Amino acid sequence: MWSHEFKTLLSNKSRQQYIPDDDTSFPAPFLKEGIALRLLVVDDEAAVRRQLRRLFVDEGYKVVIAASGKEAIAALANFSPDIVITDLVMSNGDGYFMLEQFLEQGIDCPVIVITGYASQESAVKALRLGAYDYVTKPFDLDVISAAVRRAAENRRLQLEVDEGRKRQETQISELSALYDTSLDLVSHLSLSQVLQSLLARAIDLLHAQGGNIHLYDEAAQQLTVVASRGPWSDYTGHTLHLGEGLAGRVAQSGQPLRVDDYSNWDGCAAEYENCGFISVVGVPLIVQNRALGVLNVEDDDAQRGGFSEVDEALLMRLAPLAALAIERARLFEQESKRCRLADMLRGVLAIIGSTLDLEELQTLILEQIAWVFTYDSCALFQVQDGRADLVAWQPFSEPGDAPPRELSETPRHLFSTLLKGRHALVLSKVPAEMRWPVGEQVAVQSWIGAPLVVRDRILGFLTINSYTANTYKQEDESLMMAFARQAASALANAHLYAEAERNWREQEYLQEIAQVFNSTLDLQQVLTLVMTKTNELLGVEAGSVALLTPDRRELVFRAAVGGGANTVTGYRMPADAGIVGWVIQHQESLLVPDVGRDPRHYVQVDDESGFETRSILCVGQCRLALKRVARFKR
Repeated sequence: MWSHEFKTLLSNKSRQQYIPDDDTSFPAPFLKEGIALRLLVVDDEAAVRRQLRRLFVDEGYKVVIAASGKEAIAALANFSPDIVITDLVMSNGDGYFMLEQFLEQGIDCPVIVITGYASQESAVKALRLGAYDYVTKPFDLDVISAAVRRAAENRRLQLEVDEGRKRQETQISELSALYDTSLDLVSHLSLSQVLQSLLARAIDLLHAQGGNIHLYDEAAQQLTVVASRGPWSDYTGHTLHLGEGLAGRVAQSGQPLRVDDYSNWDGCAAEYENCGFISVVGVPLIVQNRALGVLNVEDDDAQRGGFSEVDEALLMRLAPLAALAIERARLFEQESKRCRLADMLRGVLAIIGSTLDLEELQTLILEQIAWVFTYDSCALFQVQDGRADLVAWQPFSEPGDAPPRELSETPRHLFSTLLKGRHALVLSKVPAEMRWPVGEQVAVQSWIGAPLVVRDRILGFLTINSYTANTYKQEDESLMMAFARQAASALANAHLYAEAERNWREQEYLQEIAQVFNSTLDLQQVLTLVMTKTNELLGVEAGSVALLTPDRRELVFRAAVGGGANTVTGYRMPADAGIVGWVIQHQESLLVPDVGRDPRHYVQVDDESGFETRSILCVGQCRLALKRVARFKR
């Protein structure tokens, strides 16, 4: 039976401060599989020690108890705890004494202090001496159990970090030893300089005249000469397939190969038939069982009679150092590039996040992506009502002009692919049958598209186009997605801001309209004020109110504001004519983005007023018009 001291329960509210709703979020009391956490319990009350030992043994901990601080310090000679629970005030060495000893001896494990003498000063003193947590008596067993579990997780993470640091230090030590051996081979981290330095050393080592370093492209299954030296042709950029020529055979087999008379060798590659050198030896460059490339050394001395087995052995001993140096330089170059891109991306994203104006943000996104990718054109599409609408593009044309053809004619099946996959799609080289036109002589050759996703909701798509094939690579996908995620987040914030601003404007509009209704009984004045406020709210160029005559045969424009207002006011038209007539007959609102494509448009009103309507929003008997196409939104 637990003593009354331990059965004191906290209220539900106070217990929630210590114990999570789902206690399974704490890990089991094991450092690793099969290795229990070691717990040292220090208290001068035997009942407390027994109760805590029983509790934590039942929970799976390995528990050692001590009756005082000095006894606990002595126990450390044979027991290394992962967690310590200690009373703060004890005779013969209190909790403070233990904490001080831990600091002096460099013992680094979580210490949970428990005491019946709670005060702010004692808590601060214990924490300053390195205590992990602080619990007061009387306490609930669940509370101290949860505290120990938190400490266990802290200990586990601490040990994982320590092990990781040790592994890292071991790896660094091993690499340092290898670097010490290759310092005379590698003096730079630039890949091109490393390649040239290694090739020169290999040639000097065998007292030869020239050589080549081929690097292997696993995706293309071919070798490319990246460094070339010698009095004969410079072969930089030449490629060989696996099994082709000496380098191709060495890469394929993973074994060295010597040829005394290369031009007359039956495996000679066609482009090396008149190479200028006579003998050649090649060795594979391998890193962690992965083919990196081939190192060839060549000589044109006929008196030499070819390279010897000793030469081959020397080159084979050099090969691991050469492969390591190349791999190191490649990794350094890749990491440097990644860091540069990350820095650039952070700067770009900071600029994108600097505005909540939606139109400004759309332009900023397209401007800033130019710092990340080279493109001939790019576009931002907004997904609305199940379709992708082009809302912004670069290079920008004059307002009212049509966007570039390659943007407006982007194949819609690409959007379907982005919609389903929800990740970036890279077309390094757009297949000929898929290419869409730019002009008479030009087509999109390389393309990247990425969905703009926020919380599983697709806001739109970001696409970039190049008129040159292979401008974009598959490795660009992750960078594109990183940019797209941040752009989507910024767009979502801008949309929320615009929505909030619009709601505020609508509320302000309704209040102003209410004031108009309460300020006058003059119908003409009310209608004119209502239309003025409505035009301001929607940002349109013209608006009007048309009322049916008593016999319902005609519509009379009683109030108009904006372009052609003087002419439109008082204008009469058949009740069933035009878009307004259609709304009257069907008793529903209508949005027409482009009246030029709608046969219902009643052009006589424009002819009389001189106002060229491009878009119309008609609600009840209220008609709003706009010169620009597709200005209105649902």
